[in-house]
Amino acid sequence: LLQCLASGGRQQLPTSTEPAALQALIERAWEEGFDPEGRAEFGGRLVGKRGKRGWIGAPEMACVLWHLRVDALLVEVDNEQGAGRDSGNGVFEAVRACLAPGRGQQPQPLSPHGDSVTSLPIILQGDGHSRTVLGLSSSSATSPRRPELVLSDPRHAAGGVRGEALRKLDGKSYQLVVVRGDGQRRLSEAEARSRRGEPQAAALWRQ
Repeated sequence: LLQCLASGGRQQLPTSTEPAALQALIERAWEEGFDPEGRAEFGGRLVGKRGKRGWIGAPEMACVLWHLRVDALLVEVDNEQGAGRDSGNGVFEAVRACLAPGRGQQPQPLSPHGDSVTSLPIILQGDGHSRTVLGLSSSSATSPRRPELVLSDPRHAAGGVRGEALRKLDGKSYQLVVVRGDGQRRLSEAEARSRRGEPQAAALWRQ
């Protein structure tokens, strides 16, 4: 996501995907006052931690973006019936609501203003695992396959792109990290200050 934001001259942002570089960004976000609870959970230090000791989630990712003054939001998807095979449907609908429409398609906005939320990849966090949503595939008259999320997943072929059947997303809750628009707009200092403290979801998608 950082690489996409930095491409095309959007913003001058760090693009290293080395774990230590990303961990250092999270620590700098903590120092600025973002996510004090997360900071306390990690004992104030993340750089160099591996395995479960260094697992991060959507709040840490969102705080890094806010620290870099990227206008991003958290969206929570909650399956009120508990974990089950239908959980993926809520994830699919929330992603569809956030993504800019494809050519010839009508937008499915998350907000009532008629505009889609993002034209960039979306981070999907759930089941103790993070993936990057690149788009959607859905059934149509010419393509009757089941809807899928198009993902870049580090568990498969060095992050290769693949489809994810919704039935595999069977957890109770998921979180999305969504950058608004094309990522060109920077947060003002006042907006950044308002996001300090515990990260709050901008929207809750229930099913």
